[in-house]
Amino acid sequence: MNFHIPPEWDEYLEETVKGIWKRGFKGGETVFDSSVSGQENQIQGHITGDLLQKNCTTVLYYVKPEWVDHLFFRVEGLNSLRYSFDPPVYITVKVQDKKK
Repeated sequence: MNFHIPPEWDEYLEETVKGIWKRGFKGGETVFDSSVSGQENQIQGHITGDLLQKNCTTVLYYVKPEWVDHLFFRVEGLNSLRYSFDPPVYITVKVQDKKK
């Protein structure tokens, strides 16, 4: 999936850029940060594709029903790049019984 940021931010897309998902609102709790791994993230996952080319997808694993909420995607760099996207996505979780 391609994403778009205002052209004035393009120069700040560099190797340090990371993808972040925040829960509830733009300034909400960070539930996924592509720059960390393991239990540091509430929701496990990874980003495929290339953030620098604005062409990527986030794959999230083991999303718990209590995490159902609006999630906002944000790109951040070590420079001044901080950009959150509208509209948020709404995550729903359907729990299925194990088949016997």
